[in-house]
Amino acid sequence: GTGSVPLASGNSGAEPLGLYNTTGITKTSLASANPKLSDLIDAEGRIEDTNLDYTDMLWLSNKRARRFFKKMKAPNSSQPLFSEDWITNDIKALVVQDHGFITTTQVPNTDTAGVVTTDLFLGAWENAIIGQGQELEMVVDTSRYVTERSTLIQIVDYSDFGVAYKEAFQILTDMKV
Repeated sequence: GTGSVPLASGNSGAEPLGLYNTTGITKTSLASANPKLSDLIDAEGRIEDTNLDYTDMLWLSNKRARRFFKKMKAPNSSQPLFSEDWITNDIKALVVQDHGFITTTQVPNTDTAGVVTTDLFLGAWENAIIGQGQELEMVVDTSRYVTERSTLIQIVDYSDFGVAYKEAFQILTDMKV
């Protein structure tokens, strides 16, 4: 599969770049601060202002960020700011600023002197393009785990990632969670 390539491939010159390294995708640093409602509205507004045709936007980050948003309270209230809605198969989905929130293990937390930060993606994800080659490479090594009576089989799949419209994505970086 594409692994972490869609978000942060680690490449800076070679393809695929992932969203982090794609030129023209707006990255806004929250400078290790908690996100404010205005930060979320502004990220959404930057996509809306492009007049890009899309069906839906989704937030994407890790589970710690999801917990942060579940605990966020409305100003001057003890009520949760964001809701969890029931969707199919009795699964609750977090809705943040009118958009679903999806978690992944591909967005890491960074702990710097006890301050934990992460990144938050907002995108019209139908503008993400994943290309897959038609060739697979397979390596079979019967001697690698001979003492365990096992065979190592590795399969390599060539995939690539790109975006149709860079304006369809926003990244809030260094978000304190």
